[in-house]
Amino acid sequence: MSQIHRTLVKTWRRIALFYRLACARDDLRSRQLRVPSGVWLCAQCERMLWDSDTFAVHSCQPAG
Repeated sequence: MSQIHRTLVKTWRRIALFYRLACARDDLRSRQLRVPSGVWLCAQCERMLWDSDTFAVHSCQPAG
């Protein structure tokens, strides 16, 4: 892959991640829930989790 292509792919992934996080936070606001200080994203399955404890348990499970 060329350097330009890698840079474009990386930039596109960051934009997509930012958009998904913004949508998740807007969804919480529309349901009148408190927006957490952090949203955890699993790198393997790309599942969004709302708290660090759930993320820790989820990330210990084997992928699949």
